[in-house]
Amino acid sequence: MKWKDEDMNEADEKIREPGRYLAEVKVVLESKTRTSGDNMWSLLFIEPKSGRELCWDNLSFGRGRGIAFKKMTVLGVPKNDLGFFEIEDKDELVGNRCYLNLVEETYSGKSGNSTKLAPDFHSENFGYEPPF
Repeated sequence: MKWKDEDMNEADEKIREPGRYLAEVKVVLESKTRTSGDNMWSLLFIEPKSGRELCWDNLSFGRGRGIAFKKMTVLGVPKNDLGFFEIEDKDELVGNRCYLNLVEETYSGKSGNSTKLAPDFHSENFGYEPPF
């Protein structure tokens, strides 16, 4: 096997510029929120054309479940025959697409302050837009 320095950079590259991106759900992890122990899904979004990582976003099903339901609706979760939006398993979100309006978000961690991209929580649909 052969590779160059550039090949290693491509594998680790993340999109780091704020903006509007077509995004695809690549991974969904299930966990609990730290403060209240509510069910939560963490979604990894990639830019579909390049495969580069855009961001992670959380869907919390406790007090913030209305926000999670709104985001899943934009991601294309369908309605059932009775008119309810319905999803059986978290992995049904993998491959779903939307546009994300990403902004820089600063957070404090164990090693100090860091900046990451995150959907613009203060915009319509919490930074999510339908893909059509």
